[in-house]
Amino acid sequence: MKKNLIVLKNLCLFRASCFVRRASLVKINEARNSKDTGFCIATNLVIVLFTIFQLTSFYAAAEIIDVHNEEKSFGEWKVFCEIDDMMSLAHCKVAAKFFDNSSVITIQPSAKYANQFFIIIPQIQIGNFVKLRVDQNDLILSKNISNKDFGMVPLDDAQKNALFLQMKNGDFLYLRFSVRGSEKEVTIKLNLKDFRNALSYYNSRASK
Repeated sequence: MKKNLIVLKNLCLFRASCFVRRASLVKINEARNSKDTGFCIATNLVIVLFTIFQLTSFYAAAEIIDVHNEEKSFGEWKVFCEIDDMMSLAHCKVAAKFFDNSSVITIQPSAKYANQFFIIIPQIQIGNFVKLRVDQNDLILSKNISNKDFGMVPLDDAQKNALFLQMKNGDFLYLRFSVRGSEKEVTIKLNLKDFRNALSYYNSRASK
């Protein structure tokens, strides 16, 4: 009987010991799991922050570009270009200001030049016409200016073609017109050597 009690006591102690060990293992595993979870969270947070930093750095390094303008002078004439780097395109025109600095001749030869040759004189006398001549070539007379022209000298395509061809080979372009509110006529003289230099540059830019 006494031996049985001793055996039973030892068995209980063994079971208690096993229970304590099992509980300890559970606690240890929970602690490990807790540490692993915390480590994973910390690792993920670092990865996310690093990725955001990399993306932010990449965005800051990327250049935003717009279509930009370029201007080059050749005496009285200038070449104005609108450059699109992405499409490798340059939309250009040759122009010269004269008289009151608001009057202008603009030419865009590569875009069907007969329709892209404009002479604008805002202060021209309404009802009058403009006389144009290159060197000793025949005189070219515009149609009479009306209010609806808003200062644009009305030339037909044949006149524009003839004038443009003469300008490519002549020395000087002359324009004579009456100024609004004045009885006198104004005569303008433009250097065509400068025009040809501008035209050559225009061709080099427009062909790109």
